[in-house]
Amino acid sequence: MWTELLVFLSQTLFNIFKVLEIKYTYQNKVVPLLLNSIWINLVSLTSVYYSIDSLFKGNFTVIAFYIAGSVAGKYFGMKLGNPRNQIWKFMTTTKPKQVLEEHLFTEESTNIKKSVYNHWEKTLTVVFQNDHVYKYLEVDEETFKQYKEHESKGKAHIELIKGKFEFEKL
Repeated sequence: MWTELLVFLSQTLFNIFKVLEIKYTYQNKVVPLLLNSIWINLVSLTSVYYSIDSLFKGNFTVIAFYIAGSVAGKYFGMKLGNPRNQIWKFMTTTKPKQVLEEHLFTEESTNIKKSVYNHWEKTLTVVFQNDHVYKYLEVDEETFKQYKEHESKGKAHIELIKGKFEFEKL
């Protein structure tokens, strides 16, 4: 029974790492992607070795554990890969300034100093002239496009963003 559990665990980890690999590739984060690749290969070798070994010994129940681990890994990978998940926030906490520099897109206005849109997380972070920072959640691409193209970022914020999206004060 320990072999089946090992296969389940390694398949779960393999699929979590695969989901994160897609995320890191999309975000163009080379170092986390390379480190993640090491873990993918290690758990993949473990899973394949013990699965094939069990199959050669006539233990076909390992197939169920292999599939269950794969499904569980994708589920947990999507939960961990969700930037709004508390575990993910704990693992990848960055300072707002670093995020702003990474995705900065607007010019200054009388009310808004800087704005940042993160396509991956679907968040719009707004830094006001008084240095208050708000991160608006689940901002769709169309709203972002309208906001970006608006002549006045202050008016765009009031018309398109404020009161329409959940937010976090940073």
